[in-house]
Amino acid sequence: MSDVTEEVFIGRDNETELALTVGGAVLADHTTITRMTVTLRGAGTVVDSAVSPALFDFTNTDKVVLTLGGATLPVGVFWADVVIYTALQPGGIAWGQPMKLRIS
Repeated sequence: MSDVTEEVFIGRDNETELALTVGGAVLADHTTITRMTVTLRGAGTVVDSAVSPALFDFTNTDKVVLTLGGATLPVGVFWADVVIYTALQPGGIAWGQPMKLRIS
């Protein structure tokens, strides 16, 4: 698990940038991602790009940009699991270590 805590401010447009890596190298092209989910452990909350596409930006080749402050989220500190989907992985891939989110 990561020691980095990403800050999410409810109702704000702050961005969280994720550079997804494979074997220590940044994924070659983030634009191949067709869908992403972020699930808050213990909160029963899933933010899904298929439901809220405006909160996810897959247009950068070197990162995914999330603006989770636009989602309906509980306040607190949560571990979040990320799943990405591509045309080649329509069932999704659980992506690496969970990220820590502080939501306020």
